Amino acid sequence: MNFHESLKLLALKAVIAPDGEAHYRSICRWYSKEFHTPLHTVEELPEDEVLQTYFESTYEDLSENERADLLKELLETPEERAQRLRAQDIEEAENFEFAQMAAQEEKQKKAKAKLSEVRVEEKRSTLMSEPALASTLPTAKLEPDVSIRFVDPDEFESLINRTTEEE
Repeated sequence: MNFHESLKLLALKAVIAPDGEAHYRSICRWYSKEFHTPLHTVEELPEDEVLQTYFESTYEDLSENERADLLKELLETPEERAQRLRAQDIEEAENFEFAQMAAQEEKQKKAKAKLSEVRVEEKRSTLMSEPALASTLPTAKLEPDVSIRFVDPDEFESLINRTTEEE
């Protein structure tokens, strides 16, 4: 691997999983663009000045409520922080479970809608005479391990409900 490829690899790593130095270099690039200052000059500035300017600029864009929430987070004790993070984890888990239930309900609704379509088609097919019906059915040969079983529509609905509940 040559020198340029090595630098590309390091740069990509810094973008994918930035460490503290990579994050600071990103802030320096922001400062350079924002204040039209050559990057090598920004790198010579005191780090605390660059960081304070960055944070002030970031906080200026926040609403009053967001600033109040941020202030509360910055002033919380380690115990309060752990408690807040635990509450966030619980909320995320509840949201995930809710999304799973909603997806399951949607799947059941689709299955019931499909079942009602099948019943409409079934009613239409009973109106046709047997010879006309036979001429509209496609002929196909089944594989030896495939079988077809006809069930009563009410039994079919209970089979569908049982299948969706098991999933």
